[in-house]
Amino acid sequence: MRHLTAGLLLGLASLAAAQQGDTGTKPQADPPARVREAVERWVASDQVDQALLQRTLVAVLEDPAVGLPVLGSELAAAKPADTPRAKGLAELATKVSLAFVEREDRSEMSYAGQYLPLQPLQPFVGELFLRLLLETPDWFADNHRVRLVMPLRDLLPLPPRADAMEGIVALVEDTEIEPQDLRLALACAMHQWGHPRYVQPFLEERRQASTEGDAEDRIDALRDLSTILVRLRDPAAALREHLAMQAMADAGGHRLWPADWYQAACLHALTGDVGRGFAALERLAALQLDRSTDPSLRVARRVLEKDPELDLLRRDPRWVPWLERMFPAPAEPPAKSQGDGKG
Repeated sequence: MRHLTAGLLLGLASLAAAQQGDTGTKPQADPPARVREAVERWVASDQVDQALLQRTLVAVLEDPAVGLPVLGSELAAAKPADTPRAKGLAELATKVSLAFVEREDRSEMSYAGQYLPLQPLQPFVGELFLRLLLETPDWFADNHRVRLVMPLRDLLPLPPRADAMEGIVALVEDTEIEPQDLRLALACAMHQWGHPRYVQPFLEERRQASTEGDAEDRIDALRDLSTILVRLRDPAAALREHLAMQAMADAGGHRLWPADWYQAACLHALTGDVGRGFAALERLAALQLDRSTDPSLRVARRVLEKDPELDLLRRDPRWVPWLERMFPAPAEPPAKSQGDGKG
């Protein structure tokens, strides 16, 4: 699906450019009508033209708040499921859902509710993701299954059906074959669904590691522990472990990563402490503006501007001056004087 989504992102950019350059007077349909027309062109076709499918994906995901409800209403109305129309809508909804997940995965942000825009495609999308997770087809990469867990948690706040729960438990408990990142993600989901015992071994292992080895090993263990608690959606507990990591790093003169201070700012914001949130942002700024910091470790401006976990800090009057200091505008080139020309 990476190839498909790369094309989708290019298509979205091309569509936006075309719309900005359209100076004609032809009246434009309202956004839901445009999406509905695009979907109708796809389902009314022979459903083999990949270029047409691509254009339909672009139309639906140009504005998910508009396109996904339109697609969801068409999908819900398509009965019975074995008609060409229903099959075409199911294929489109599958491609759209996976493209949305990949786009969010590339956003460098992760937060509760991130995948709720897919809710209009329920129950189709929840069943789709469970099937890809538990009965993974050849066309879906095994190492992409972990990307489905956060969407499933947002879309299924309550436990899924019993057979799906049994399959998920089997994955969590399969320490010989299944990768750790998938097992941990699913253990956090099981905690949300009322079964906290599956995540306890992960927590206990990291807690033990935070008391052993050298300072850097213990800092890494505390970072991991805080991250697990974030994934359990317990910001207060995550903050306690994060503060312990900060104290250990400061005491030993160990330099944390920009992402650590970004995470600290998020946790302070989520727990309502604006002052300490900005103190964490100042530590982040010191690293971001330090020329010795690896550029690949810096936090992108778009992440700071869009992450909803920082909403409380963005409402503070200190935010704009801080952001402008973090990302100063490029200096204007000096104007040439009248005597600068050669002659």
